[in-house]
Amino acid sequence: MRHFLVALFGFAALSSASAAQDMEAFESALAGLAGHWSGVLAYRDYQSGERTEIPHERSTRLAPDGSYMITELAFTDPGYRVFGAELLTIESGRLIVASVGSGGAEMVEADLVAFTQSETGWSAELSSRGHDNNAPADILYLIEVSADFMRQTKRVRATGAEEFEFRNAIEVRRAVVPG
Repeated sequence: MRHFLVALFGFAALSSASAAQDMEAFESALAGLAGHWSGVLAYRDYQSGERTEIPHERSTRLAPDGSYMITELAFTDPGYRVFGAELLTIESGRLIVASVGSGGAEMVEADLVAFTQSETGWSAELSSRGHDNNAPADILYLIEVSADFMRQTKRVRATGAEEFEFRNAIEVRRAVVPG
């Protein structure tokens, strides 16, 4: 299986022979995310708990040899523009995403829980263990892609909590870049 670097999020593992097939199909589907995307970044504000949406754009490219993907992203937070980059790879059956931006650097390792494909798109669910609001948490990621639309949703469950809560999401459409 070739190695991959892209921009996404983290994930409990599949078991059985179908797990390897699902991971290969997931890796192939990720390559289809190359291109320019524009839409919104939605997040739950830590202080108010309210959902907020801000403009978001991203540009993803696949390495010439297919070994990784890089996503450059930008969003407008009230009063300033934020830029960042994500590098994604699949290593030993795990999705690994390294992110860097004005807020620092982070690495997420996630396991593929489920992957489904249809004639109109695909979805993947991933899980990982990490931190949310500086506290240990279980993290679920859902990626849904259909035609020219993509949604990536992150849900978190603090240690000891029963329910997962919405943390953030991007909802973007393929954009035509003047050229």
